[in-house]
Parts: sequence; structure tokens; C-alpha cells
Amino acid sequence: MTDSLTFTLAAALVIIGIRHWIRPAPASTDDSPRLTFLATLRSGLAVVFERPAIRAFVVIGVMVNMGMVTTALWPELVESRLYGTATDLGWIMVAGMVGSIVGGLIVGSLEGRFGVEYVASGERGATRIWL
Repeated sequence: MTDSLTFTLAAALVIIGIRHWIRPAPASTDDSPRLTFLATLRSGLAVVFERPAIRAFVVIGVMVNMGMVTTALWPELVESRLYGTATDLGWIMVAGMVGSIVGGLIVGSLEGRFGVEYVASGERGATRIWL
């Protein structure tokens, strides 16, 4: 029951977010040629590599997502090494999500207070220490 309620809440928030932040592109009235996928990708990558703050966030995002591959191994790790149950695994995963939300709120407040460059330089420093 709780699982279905949380799923419904998450789906509602996604739908509200999509309606609020994503607006349809205006209809094109000119006959200019459309950009191809590769041209759009190339221009996006150029923006990422030209701006150090954006580049730092993209690199950190790639590193974090590469680590998500190991998530499939968590049940075995919890059972064999931590001698835990499925409930323990659930709490470990919840702790990660809560940490992500709290970290996002903290970084967001730092960005508003100090600027993007400061936050990005701090992330790069944290990444260097972590590696």
C-alpha cells in the first residue's frame, strides 16, 4: 500500500514538473533547414567544454552514473557481507536518496549565495579528494 502511494506521488510530481517546466516549441513559420541530431549534439558539447562550471557538473554526473552500475550487486553485498535483510537494503537505498536531496539543497543554496563558479570549483576539489 505504501509503495503504491509513493509511486503515485512520484508520478504526479513528474507530471506537474513536465507541465510546468517543459513548454512546447513555437511552430516554425520560416523555411529554414532544421539542424540534424549530430549538429545539435556538437553544439551542445561545445557549450559544455567551453564553460568550466558546466563541464565540472557534467564530469561529476558521468562519474556518479558510472557508479550506478554496481547497484545490481547491492542485494548480494548486504546479504553476504553486512548480514542484512531486504529491509536493511531498503534503508541503505533510502539513505542514499535522502543524502542526494539534502546535498542538492545545500549546493543550491551555495550557488545562490556564492555563484556557480564557486560551487563548481568546490565540486572539482571534492572530486579530486575522492579520487
